[in-house]
Amino acid sequence: MNMDTLLNYTQQQKSTWLNWLETIVNIDSGSRDLDGLEQMHQFFKTRWKALGFTTESIQTDTGPQLISKHPSSKSDAPTLLLIGHTDTVFDRGTVAERPFTIRDGRAYGPGVADMKGGLIAMLGVIETLKANELLDQLNVIVVNNCDEEIGSICSRVHIEALAEDVDWAFVFEPGRANGDIVLARKGGQAWTLDIKGIAAHAGVNPQDGASSIEAMCRKIIALHKLNDYENGISVNVGVVHGGTRSNVVAEHTTAEIDVRVPTLEAEAQIKQAIETIATKKDVESTSNTLTYLNGRSPMVANSWNQSIFEMMQTTAKTFGFELGWQATGGGSDGNFTAAKSVPTVDGLGPVGGGYHSDSEYLEVDSLPLRVAMVASVVAQLSNPS
Repeated sequence: MNMDTLLNYTQQQKSTWLNWLETIVNIDSGSRDLDGLEQMHQFFKTRWKALGFTTESIQTDTGPQLISKHPSSKSDAPTLLLIGHTDTVFDRGTVAERPFTIRDGRAYGPGVADMKGGLIAMLGVIETLKANELLDQLNVIVVNNCDEEIGSICSRVHIEALAEDVDWAFVFEPGRANGDIVLARKGGQAWTLDIKGIAAHAGVNPQDGASSIEAMCRKIIALHKLNDYENGISVNVGVVHGGTRSNVVAEHTTAEIDVRVPTLEAEAQIKQAIETIATKKDVESTSNTLTYLNGRSPMVANSWNQSIFEMMQTTAKTFGFELGWQATGGGSDGNFTAAKSVPTVDGLGPVGGGYHSDSEYLEVDSLPLRVAMVASVVAQLSNPS
């Protein structure tokens, strides 16, 4: 394997990949936008088929999932899982307001970094391997899911099933603004707490009521006391709905709770603490119902993914740039593969920043460099001799 050849190839393909990036950024594909997500689905289905992959389309309530596979002819070849999501956080019409553009070496547009740039990088890695006759050294499975931004509620089961029998997982969320990749992510939990009280007239007979709002206020104070920022634990009651009118003792109140934890131990401790708080009756004649909605276990840096990072770091230096890694508070599909004990490396997409905002950007020159780095490391992993 000649690294100069790999880098020369990716530099030559840069303009083509940027054209593809423009095409998909200019598709509104917010979560649950079924028309836009179908357009994304068809784009990638066509591209993976052109690279010799077999494709499977799975229609779900949140849109189309695409699983593409390229088996090796070698019976003992390892298996690599590549993951990227086609949905964004932006509403339909955003593209019309600010379509894809390039200014001063940066590409802009809805989802350009998170993670449409990463989707193009995945294609680029496979194209590079195939062009250099390296693709046949391993089995490759690619997941293009359509609901990561809303918790991968339908795609999670497919990712976890595939993760049972793979050797490595590479996730193409954007590289951090300083170029770092991601080896650790906090786990997350989403809960709702419903409190039922007794309605009464606030002026005539308030003593006969039981305020669900009062009970919820006490719960919120207790929940927020679980915050331990120094140790990476955060509990946030971000949405509260309750009551009907100011002159009615509130009968019903609901809160939405977001939890972030850095370790499996912290995950278990916070879960127990929240359940204990929810069980306690703070206001007489009220009742509480706690519902666990979904969650991701923490992705923890370990010897497995750190060894892959070291290979990437060495390769990056060969290509003329420095590479570091970091932990982040946000979750991704990498949390699912890591929980299955699969060595997982995340943040492999092009360098970018301003995610989920109208200032989101991608560093154009980072695209061929990151693709060359990942392609080189994949080749090294599949043929360590």
